[in-house]
Amino acid sequence: MNNIGVSNMGFSRKAAGAMVIVALGAGVVIGFLSGYYGPAVNTGLTPSSHLIQDADMSVRDKLLGEINAEHIRENHREITRTPHMGGTEAARRLARNIARRWQEQGLAGVKTLPYTVTLSYPDKDNPNRIVLRDGSGDVVHTSQLAEKILRPEQNHSDVVPPYNAFSPSGTPKGPLVYVNYGRREDFLWLKDNKTLNFTGTICIARYGKIFRGDKVSLDIQHHN
Repeated sequence: MNNIGVSNMGFSRKAAGAMVIVALGAGVVIGFLSGYYGPAVNTGLTPSSHLIQDADMSVRDKLLGEINAEHIRENHREITRTPHMGGTEAARRLARNIARRWQEQGLAGVKTLPYTVTLSYPDKDNPNRIVLRDGSGDVVHTSQLAEKILRPEQNHSDVVPPYNAFSPSGTPKGPLVYVNYGRREDFLWLKDNKTLNFTGTICIARYGKIFRGDKVSLDIQHHN
């Protein structure tokens, strides 16, 4: 018995595929026309009005009416009145105070949970400082051990001196390179326009724009 292929039936495989596509297309068109011009069928289903209605402006007005700028100002002033570095007794007192306020305001399930973490604290008895020396070893700049007091409440014994957490002490030496904010685009601009090699240099970056930890991370990347 001979096998009969599609090509022996008077049309090719491509033609057969085209006929199938045409048949499917015709079926879709007929179904669309039947549904559009045919009699309407009542399914008993109607869109839920609460899903498609406009926003209830009364709810917005009620929420905005509960916001009191003076209360926000008072709470912020109370929370920031004294230093409360993480892991200290001052931070613990502040956490208990916030929890108590939330409970008084009716929030249920308010809890304070202890966590064991590794934190970095400055040494008040032997604080770190940054000293810049010139080529002869003479000191040209020494960082301040305390920030300038701008408001009376800042004159507090628990105020933390400026320090960079988790950064070990050291005596690096090398040419100084100003890297603006220390962003990725700042390093790339210096490389493209100044053809700088950062190996063995000390980068000085402005504060702001990005997280200070990212400045150090990007500096390390471009030093390698």
